[in-house]
Amino acid sequence: MAPLSLSAGVKKGDTGNGFEEAEQPIVIWPEWNETEVLAEKIQSKHAFEDPEGGIYLPRILKRLMEGVKRAADINPDLTPILVQPLSAMDDQFGTTVGPTKAKIPLLGEITEETVSREDMMTTKATSSVKLAENPVANVNGSTIISETVYESANETTIDPEGPMINIADMDPLTVGTSKLFQVNRYLLQSEFIRSLLSCIHLLYETTKTSKGSLEDFNPWDNIYPKAKDGLPTYNPSGKYMVKLFWLGCWRKIVIDDKIPVDVNGKPLMLCSSVPNELWPMLLCKALLKVANMSYYEDANQSEFGDFDILTALRGWVPERLSIHSEKIKDVGIIMMNLKKMKTRKPSASPVVTPQGQARPTLASVGNSNSNNVKSSINSISMVIRKEIESEKLELNTMSYPYRVMDVIEKTIDGHEEYVFLVRPYFSSCSGKKHQKDDSNEFLDHWVSEKEFTELFKQLIVYHPQSSFRTIKSYSNIYDLTKGNDAVKMPQVLYIPDDPFPANEIQILIMVCTFGRISPNVNSPLSVYVEDFNWKSSVPKESLIRINSNGYSATLLKPFPGRGYKFSVDGTTCYSITLLSMNDYMFDDESKYFTEKCGLKIREFEEVAPPQQPGSWSLLFKHQVAVPEPTFMMANIHVPDSLSHTTILHAINNDTGIPVPLIGLNLYPQLYPASKSGYTFLAENRCTTNRPAMKWKFRLISESIPPVLAEKELISTKMNLLDLSEAYVPNKHNTLYRFVLKIKDAPINNISIQTAFSIPSIFIKLTLYDNDVEIASCQGKGLATIYSVVINQTEEPVPVKSSKDDKKGGPVPVVTPASAPKHRYILQANILHTEIEKLSSISLSGGLDSMRPSSRSSKPGSAAAKKKKAPISGTSPMPTQPATISAQPIPSNTPVANTATSAVTPGFPEVEFNWYLRIISTDAATVTVVRDTEKEDRYRAIKESWEQATPGRMNRAKELRELYMKQVEAGNIQNVNINYNDKGYKPWTIIKNSCPTVLLTSSKQPNHDRLGKLLGPLIPNNSRLKSPSMVQFNSRSSTQVLESDEAPGMVNFSVKGKILEETIKEAPTILQSTDFEARTKLRIQNIEHHTEIHGELVKSRLGDKEKRANIKKLFIEMIDRKLQEIDGWQKVDNEKREQYRHRITIEAEEASAKLKAALDAAADFLAREQAAGEESTDKKKKVVKK
Repeated sequence: MAPLSLSAGVKKGDTGNGFEEAEQPIVIWPEWNETEVLAEKIQSKHAFEDPEGGIYLPRILKRLMEGVKRAADINPDLTPILVQPLSAMDDQFGTTVGPTKAKIPLLGEITEETVSREDMMTTKATSSVKLAENPVANVNGSTIISETVYESANETTIDPEGPMINIADMDPLTVGTSKLFQVNRYLLQSEFIRSLLSCIHLLYETTKTSKGSLEDFNPWDNIYPKAKDGLPTYNPSGKYMVKLFWLGCWRKIVIDDKIPVDVNGKPLMLCSSVPNELWPMLLCKALLKVANMSYYEDANQSEFGDFDILTALRGWVPERLSIHSEKIKDVGIIMMNLKKMKTRKPSASPVVTPQGQARPTLASVGNSNSNNVKSSINSISMVIRKEIESEKLELNTMSYPYRVMDVIEKTIDGHEEYVFLVRPYFSSCSGKKHQKDDSNEFLDHWVSEKEFTELFKQLIVYHPQSSFRTIKSYSNIYDLTKGNDAVKMPQVLYIPDDPFPANEIQILIMVCTFGRISPNVNSPLSVYVEDFNWKSSVPKESLIRINSNGYSATLLKPFPGRGYKFSVDGTTCYSITLLSMNDYMFDDESKYFTEKCGLKIREFEEVAPPQQPGSWSLLFKHQVAVPEPTFMMANIHVPDSLSHTTILHAINNDTGIPVPLIGLNLYPQLYPASKSGYTFLAENRCTTNRPAMKWKFRLISESIPPVLAEKELISTKMNLLDLSEAYVPNKHNTLYRFVLKIKDAPINNISIQTAFSIPSIFIKLTLYDNDVEIASCQGKGLATIYSVVINQTEEPVPVKSSKDDKKGGPVPVVTPASAPKHRYILQANILHTEIEKLSSISLSGGLDSMRPSSRSSKPGSAAAKKKKAPISGTSPMPTQPATISAQPIPSNTPVANTATSAVTPGFPEVEFNWYLRIISTDAATVTVVRDTEKEDRYRAIKESWEQATPGRMNRAKELRELYMKQVEAGNIQNVNINYNDKGYKPWTIIKNSCPTVLLTSSKQPNHDRLGKLLGPLIPNNSRLKSPSMVQFNSRSSTQVLESDEAPGMVNFSVKGKILEETIKEAPTILQSTDFEARTKLRIQNIEHHTEIHGELVKSRLGDKEKRANIKKLFIEMIDRKLQEIDGWQKVDNEKREQYRHRITIEAEEASAKLKAALDAAADFLAREQAAGEESTDKKKKVVKK
């Protein structure tokens, strides 16, 4: 035995045997070109290695893999061949057991009486049936299961010369199976291998038994290279090409001859019964390579998803239908119509079939227009057997494809039922002597409707593409390594209007795609078909949804004169093919709008620049003039990967109110007239790195011209201004307040977005013009004003006159007409209801460190925090191409437009940050400066005070310095204030109250010095006396309180802080009992409130239940009334029909009587006229005589 080797796609892992395959890369294989394939040089001196690596085995075979071998090394003592002589093929595919009186069991146990084929055909004599119980033994002789064996008295189909074999003496996996089936019995646990065996036997049988109704095809015909005789030939270098149907066309699949093997060196691919024959292994490997693109990582699903072997080998269209007891009649109708199609000859005129069949499939009403069929290939129907759990692998328990050979209608127990003839392809009927027709009594089984639903789970009807007259396709295939930047355009199916259709229109829709479904992937690609009406403003339910990760097809019965829109939800490649016997249009929706609906389309397309993760940007802005009410439909088309992150908006420029969205879509609707028009814009929020992408915008209406009008604008290049700073808590909860300045454009349309670093906090964004709110919005962690029109705020630069400049005369200045001044204020706030939530978050740390120092004149630490390393991808705001200011914005200092800055973008690593992005059109320049209007107003007030009382500011400063010196010298000591058993500093504010701070001094105060300092602050009608107490309160005017106390007692308060030398009485201090009493009172109030609240909740729940019962009664009453109305309407319709029938009969009788009378009168007049003419002739004759 040759040594085992590891494939390029195999490495050590956790498969249980020391190996696992690396996941096969996703590759779009090239389309098949016969000329290039035949001219390609494939032989070389060195062994060929597949550059795509090893294949991904199905989950059953993966556990058995131990390594790989070259195909020639599996049987090194034999010369490898690709295909054995065709004369010996029957021995490999035919049944190894000759005809016998026993049938291959289909059911585990059969207890009901079953009849033979001749009895099912109803015209022949009934056969006597005998039931004999024979045990079926395994190889070791132990009984597996008791089977019912049939002995038919009618033995006309049994060859008397054939050997009579007792089924009880045989291995259950060899009874009625071929050598090809038996040699691969160790692989039968794989669903893929079982399906491949069935398909190969089916194709070989149809080729051998075809009588011109099927194209000749052998399973090995798609393998290249080929010899001169047309058969595949062996290539020593190991390179082979296989022609398979995938993604809507035939493609070239290149493989090498490395075959996975198990621990015993047995190949894990389909093997031939001839040891040195290679075509089954190579074909299996090529099919697995394509099937790997559609596998399921779910034990409850098919291991190769929606991949279909017959479609890959033959290009047939698979139409699937689940089998349920409720739909068994539909299945019977389908199979009966397929049977009629097989026996019907092509007619010279189209076949007219009625509409309204139970199940819309291509075979449900027959295939009309047979004279136009390119070939006479018939459909093939397969059913998939349900798998029965069993300890032993048996033919009657494993899931396996069966072919439906025939179906008849039979009366059973007084009911008309369908009886199906099914055949498993454990072997092929290749024309042996004992066969008189296509039947195989050893393999075929007749099953009733009940057995059919219990045994099988899915029906697949295969339609050859050559049997259709009109075939159109639409595909979206791209290089997966580079991404898909193509714009996805919806396709519309349109059937020409025909008031008198000759037949029912049927279109088969086939979807070819791929997708590896794993727990991390939600669902495969989906194709939706909906009845399309461009004026429909309500989302419609899809008529058809095709959900697939391989090959899938379904039937659509469209109505003439209608359009059907195709939309795709998925990010992978796909191909959609439409096949029909009728003519239809399947093209871009723009062609449908212009040619069929007579609409006008305004279209723009551009390439959007790259975008960093976690960013927000606008693709375009389009201002549309709508002078009168107009019905419009607007669409934005982007690549598939961005369809879920791109949203189209429409804003009324007069009101600033966005047009409502349904979900995230802007549906067609009637737009009221607007003086300033509407602004359409598309926003994109990406979570990952996005490269440059294409987009296309369409505006569809009956009146808007395709070209722009005079006042309409389209902007695709934007100026960006980004700002970010740390949030400093303040009493107004303001994030920022900026003055917005616009220059270089008289009118500009801007978009503004603000985000907060805590996404659960609600914020409000407001824009004012001269203190009048013109736009506002609020959101959770994010607030966006999508569109607002603002005017220029700075005077334009004077323009010199060229004529006067040349003459050397005075230079006049050209200025625009006088216009109102605008002052725009942009402000963002945290909502008051969110302050408590923000405080609870700040307790975890971070907020106190952001509070500015009490002795600092600047709101400090923000600049230092911005020097920290940025957090990549965590910002909810865009960071490209504009950058964020690295320093706080000083007062009265304009913020430069950073749209062209080259500083590396990034955000500071601060817990509480705000982010601002302003997007303006490319013609305007937007700058912001901090709003200092309030500070300027306070400064003006202070200056006015200083002018009224010169030296006021200096004296206040001296007083403050004196107080600080007293504190530093220890002359003034703080007295702790106990509140709730806690000590507070003198300047601590508790619940907005000003606590009294008691200060003591051991020295006699200098009253003269204090009098000089406090003199200007005391009103003229007051004077400072030694035995007095002076108090200054910031909440009221300064006043002097005279008293008769002893000298040296001075009590004064500045800014709420009381300075006291001596105090006569001790302050009143609350005791712990007082706090306990207040706590008990508060608890009692809370309990009382809770009790009242509980009663209120119960009352509301009762009222809600009563309202629900009343609503239910009303609904039931309405339903009863509707049923009564339906009943009376039915009675009325019947009476009307009877009356119409009676009147019609009476009218017909009256018409007949009238016609008879008229005929009689006409006859009478004719006779009278003839008699008169005769008498006249006689008179003339008499006169002549």
